[in-house]
Amino acid sequence: VGRQVEQLVTTQPQINAQELAKASVVVQGLSAYEYILFDAEIDMANAEQKARYCPLLMAIGER
Repeated sequence: VGRQVEQLVTTQPQINAQELAKASVVVQGLSAYEYILFDAEIDMANAEQKARYCPLLMAIGER
């Protein structure tokens, strides 16, 4: 999950729900959401990391 999430946020930093629908099922649901929120290396309080992962979190929420 982690590898695919990292690849997705690198290649499509401003992903939306329509683009997410074309991506792997692994990055479309709770497993990707949990990876972002609970991985020890990701600090959502950090503005740079928040900007990196927030579009994906929003797209997952919209799906």
